[in-house]
Amino acid sequence: MSVPHRLSPRLQQILEMLREDPGDAFLRYALALEKAKEGQLQEAIELVQELLHNQPEYLGAYYQLGQWLEQTQQPERAKEIYTAGVALARNKKQMKASRELQQALDFLED
Repeated sequence: MSVPHRLSPRLQQILEMLREDPGDAFLRYALALEKAKEGQLQEAIELVQELLHNQPEYLGAYYQLGQWLEQTQQPERAKEIYTAGVALARNKKQMKASRELQQALDFLED
């Protein structure tokens, strides 16, 4: 019988806030970050993919998702995410985010 995984106080706090506001994109992203921090990278990826499926305008998640996909040996999927993020950033006139995403894409394509 395995010992249940004990939740960190930060993770417990995020989950409690999500129960009150399940559609909050920032909280969903924060949950993914905490999962990644605890070594649950695949779960973090799934959470951010779900977030972007439901709220594709959440620009901040594209770079991190691309990084995690690279870490899990999914470079083609990372390229797709970076490319989508660049397009969104340009559309929203967020040039700094566009440059960062483009640099990540360029690095991956080299």
